[in-house]
Amino acid sequence: MGINDEGLELIKEYEGLHRVVSDNRIAPYKCAAGYPTVGYGAIYARSGERVKMSDSPISKVEAEYLLRRDCNIAYRAVERLAAPYTEDLSENQMAALTSLCFNIGSGNFRASTVRANIVRGAFENAGNNLWQWRRGGPDRRILPGLVRRRAREKQLFFS
Repeated sequence: MGINDEGLELIKEYEGLHRVVSDNRIAPYKCAAGYPTVGYGAIYARSGERVKMSDSPISKVEAEYLLRRDCNIAYRAVERLAAPYTEDLSENQMAALTSLCFNIGSGNFRASTVRANIVRGAFENAGNNLWQWRRGGPDRRILPGLVRRRAREKQLFFS
């Protein structure tokens, strides 16, 4: 199946396209956590290698490809880590969890209270715990963009 349109648009909105250069291509940049990134938050290039700041800029089509690839990876991670309860989740709940997993990584998702609540069947608690993932950067400070993103994910989760 995969992430729905609402979830994909949420991720696009909060990841954004950074460093669009004059020829309308997207150059690598460092995300808030300090990782070389390209497109809509991709830390891995099409080749599977980590993005490097010295990598060539990519097209918007390539950025979209990387986004869909990474969303599929995050979606499958949520399916695997929240099984068997994923069949009880709505499309919007899966989309919100996929956005969270896309942003924090599957290891952090696995260790999260959000996931712990899902596997206990406490879906409402899971949605209400999304706010806990609002810190970022090397100093783990609360980032306003993550506060807004978690609020949107919560809204999507409960819609």
